[in-house]
Amino acid sequence: MIYENWQMNKSTGNKKNLHQLNTVRFYLLIYTTYCSLIYYKILMKLEK
Repeated sequence: MIYENWQMNKSTGNKKNLHQLNTVRFYLLIYTTYCSLIYYKILMKLEK
């Protein structure tokens, strides 16, 4: 019984970590997109 509970806790912990990792990846994607947009705008200003 104790072992089963431990296994359950372990799996839920892994799911939590996976969710955090996905959130970090998501924000990283938004951040890189934002930065590249700003970079693109600066380049366009320099081109004119």
